[in-house]
Amino acid sequence: DSENDHIYHSELFTLTKKMARGGPQKINFTVPLFEPHPAQYYIRAVSDSWLQSEAIHAISFLNLTLPEVICRTVQLDT
Repeated sequence: DSENDHIYHSELFTLTKKMARGGPQKINFTVPLFEPHPAQYYIRAVSDSWLQSEAIHAISFLNLTLPEVICRTVQLDT
């Protein structure tokens, strides 16, 4: 979160030689999205083995369209 400097997800990922030879690796994760929507989130990957080895990628939410929130309530007869 670029405005609040929160960490929403942290995960340890070990890349073996065999995995590296097999091609690109994918990691799926879910992070919360609050109202009002932030302009962007930053994805930061840091190596714990190699000094100064990190990658940062910005994910923009400027043109994000979310489905309409439907609050379903049920009338209970008492």
